[in-house]
Amino acid sequence: MQKSELLRAVSDQLAEIRIPFFLHLDDIKDEEFEAFNRQKLDQLELQLQVTLETFEQNKDLAKLLFQLGNVHLKEKDFGRALILYDIALGIDSSMSDAWNNMGVGYLMINDFDSAIQCFSKSISLSSDNVDALVHLARAYLKKGELTKTKEVIDRALEIDSDNIRVMLVKSLYLKREMHLEQSVELLEEILMIEPNHVEALLELGNLYIFFKKDEQAEVYIDQALRLRPSHKIALVTLGDLFLRKGVPSAAISYYQEALGVSDDDIEIWIKKGDTHRRMNELDEAQVCYHAAIELDKKCVIAWLKSAQIHLQKNELETALKYFNSAYSLDPHDPEISFQRANLFVLMGRFEEALSDYDMAWALEPSNGGYLFPRALVLEKLGRIDEAIRTLQIAEELFRESGNSTKLIECKIHLKQLSS
Repeated sequence: MQKSELLRAVSDQLAEIRIPFFLHLDDIKDEEFEAFNRQKLDQLELQLQVTLETFEQNKDLAKLLFQLGNVHLKEKDFGRALILYDIALGIDSSMSDAWNNMGVGYLMINDFDSAIQCFSKSISLSSDNVDALVHLARAYLKKGELTKTKEVIDRALEIDSDNIRVMLVKSLYLKREMHLEQSVELLEEILMIEPNHVEALLELGNLYIFFKKDEQAEVYIDQALRLRPSHKIALVTLGDLFLRKGVPSAAISYYQEALGVSDDDIEIWIKKGDTHRRMNELDEAQVCYHAAIELDKKCVIAWLKSAQIHLQKNELETALKYFNSAYSLDPHDPEISFQRANLFVLMGRFEEALSDYDMAWALEPSNGGYLFPRALVLEKLGRIDEAIRTLQIAEELFRESGNSTKLIECKIHLKQLSS
């Protein structure tokens, strides 16, 4: 196929897919998107990729690559989308929509700094683009830079005070600042304008869950699901609600339905595993935690929870392997050292337990809870003076933290050791 024919064929396929140039975050969250005649486009894209260096690097080629990137972004193939945007912008850096969409891609993979750079570049090319400002505000919000978030929101409101997307990100900002009543008022205002706004419905439902108004929360979440039956976040939120209501079996059903929409979400696997564990379904919980580990070998919490399951099943050696993996991934988490120390005690490996208790306390020296079991181990080893000194330090820490129960426990044990 000649170069001109190849470019025309790719362009024709993209025209049939009809993806807008400027993509919003909610465009990417559409779980039902499926590119038309994808196999043919794949073949054409492969030919283009192989021969790309032979093409004249002009604005037409940049636009074509940008549109191809949009297809991959809609399909959540973020790596490929970002590569195509990078090549396109290397040819023509004046495409503000490409900078925005590249920022959306980075935002979806939680690379907030890169997203902020891209959105800022898009805005520099189109200063009154409210939607790009909304994306920039979301990126700052996710990064936790609340002052900059507010600055960008205020700038967007000056341009368009009635823009629903701006109102929504402002409600998220207010929620983050714990101005919850104001956030609710703004979300209700959005729903007065657009009653079927799914994200506003979900946010309002979540806030009502926080306020322990479960019936009202369920109404909003159900409405969101009627509008988008395969909306992953709505399904998870409903699962959380039923879990709070004490119906874990229903929660598991909703988590499973959400995984049916997207089975690569580690957080949902963890939630489902925790719920199985709550029901004492340990094997099922283990399957969920293993699924999370398969998705991300560096998922510390999944390794830690797997270790806890093996410990519950009295599989001590296996539990130790999982604790070791968790520790190797995050040696600065005191809780991992503490839990592994408790396991060493069960295994009768007291010196190793002491080492881990010391590590936990070194990482969090204000926590007397790491010292009390250390004192018990020292007592088992007959090192009474060290045990007494450890309890005295723990006693002082419990007094400072106001933990009266542990303080009394320390006093009683000190009295026993000193008698």
